[in-house]
Amino acid sequence: MKYSCIDFLNKKYEEAEGARKPFPTNQKQFEALQKANRAKLRDIMGFDAIGGYDIKCAAEETHSKNGLIFKKVVLSCSEGLYMPMYIIEPHRGRTNIPVIAIHGHGSDGKEGLAGNCPENGLRFNYTYATTMAEKGHTVFVPDLCGSGERLEDISKNRGFSSSCIDINNAAISLGFSLQTIIVFELMGLIDYIEYLGLNTDKLISIGFSGGGLSGILLSALDERVKLSYISGMFHGFKDTILYNNLCGCNFIPHLWQNFDMGELASLICPRPLIIEYGRQDPLNGSRGIGNVLDQLDTLKKAYNIMNSQNLHIFAEKGVHKFYGAGYDIIESWCRK
Repeated sequence: MKYSCIDFLNKKYEEAEGARKPFPTNQKQFEALQKANRAKLRDIMGFDAIGGYDIKCAAEETHSKNGLIFKKVVLSCSEGLYMPMYIIEPHRGRTNIPVIAIHGHGSDGKEGLAGNCPENGLRFNYTYATTMAEKGHTVFVPDLCGSGERLEDISKNRGFSSSCIDINNAAISLGFSLQTIIVFELMGLIDYIEYLGLNTDKLISIGFSGGGLSGILLSALDERVKLSYISGMFHGFKDTILYNNLCGCNFIPHLWQNFDMGELASLICPRPLIIEYGRQDPLNGSRGIGNVLDQLDTLKKAYNIMNSQNLHIFAEKGVHKFYGAGYDIIESWCRK
């Protein structure tokens, strides 16, 4: 006899799912639920426990490579939080449109997105930061908390490539989560971008894999993000229980009781949203593409209710990687 608790966990998930409010049928209902859900998400993520902003920035170095300028700076949003990042710009043909490029795993934090890619980064095609800079945009590429230069020694000594699990275990005991820190800092980065005087009326966020989840949460909670591009991260949560996406950056207390992926992303509606996924991505779970389509159905309902044509979906024939299918959508939107 097997003594797994998976059936118990699935039952509890289904109970929570069944207790959620039915999806709205008109725009007024949707906007009211969206406002309430945004407040609920802020509450369960524990932003009050994080505290307020005290933003400071220090420049470290500048270098050029392949026609691009790389400025390294360190942004601090609160005492004890220091986020190194690259600001990547082209030498010529620069626009005034900023892009936040959010890394996932396997990229050595910001380094892979800056073209200093480890083997896993090449496999996942971490090219969107340099590609957007080559297109003329100013691209901000931070090391998320626990990754890249922010890997904690205690995690590194155990052979881990990120500190997501270690940090999240501590954070949830303090009333927030790793993703709370990540989104808090990304919101502070937007404050810094506004300070620099860039055109935040066209602010773009691009994230792959774990960076896709952070991108959804950031865009859901901060309406200053005007276009979101999510790649490699759009599947239902239930299929992940004990099997997929086991890193600490995927877990927020009470999240599954209140939201599935489609409901989270519907908080971005009616702003432009690009969803890109691989049909053979193993992170989709045991049901494969069906697990993605269920969430897309929810998202489509939101955009239909709001009469918005701003949802763009690309289903690619491949595995877990960034495909870049949404670049033309971005450039067309930037020209409007």
